[in-house]
Amino acid sequence: MGLLDENTKAEIKELFKGIEQPVKLVYFYKDNDCPYCSQIGELVDELASLSPKLNAEKHNLNEKEIAKRYGIDRAPVIIVEGKNKGKIRFFGIPSGHEFGPFLMTIIDASRGDTDELPKELKDMIKMIDFPVRLLVFITPQCPYCPLSVRLAHLMALFNENIIADAVEAVEYGAWATKYAVRGVPKTVVNDKLEFEGAHPPDIVITKILRELR
Repeated sequence: MGLLDENTKAEIKELFKGIEQPVKLVYFYKDNDCPYCSQIGELVDELASLSPKLNAEKHNLNEKEIAKRYGIDRAPVIIVEGKNKGKIRFFGIPSGHEFGPFLMTIIDASRGDTDELPKELKDMIKMIDFPVRLLVFITPQCPYCPLSVRLAHLMALFNENIIADAVEAVEYGAWATKYAVRGVPKTVVNDKLEFEGAHPPDIVITKILRELR
């Protein structure tokens, strides 16, 4: 028996009709100290089975050359690889409030576009001409976390200078402790700029351009 029931699979299959171009879910796992690795691998396989345009590729973190190619140094992580210019990654299991937005990110990556942001914000994102890494710490129970994750992932969709990482703070407790995460969502940009809570896209983008350029 899979993780998704038949009704959920039918709903996702209908949603995935919106996938325009092929998308690959690249999943890195590890052998030890990873309670959710098998579940995430099963989820990736189930999602890939629901659309002919969605493929799953799984690698052990010990596959050093492949991990290096993707810039991965820890697992579990799912990389959404489509028409997106930057890197869209999810560290941990996309569950709870994060599951629906994760599915929409797959569709956006297939299109290389989204209807969620107006043109002026897309243009602002494209103005970021320096390397940016967004770490967004979240939990599945947090109702506001998807707003911050979606913004980060959409920024990576439009700009190859941006890497956007959603990080499940409980699974990655040591990582969250390093950045003093006491509440979620918390976004850390290039280890220099922090946003606690969900902020409007224009404020986040403007602050990155002003303070990190």
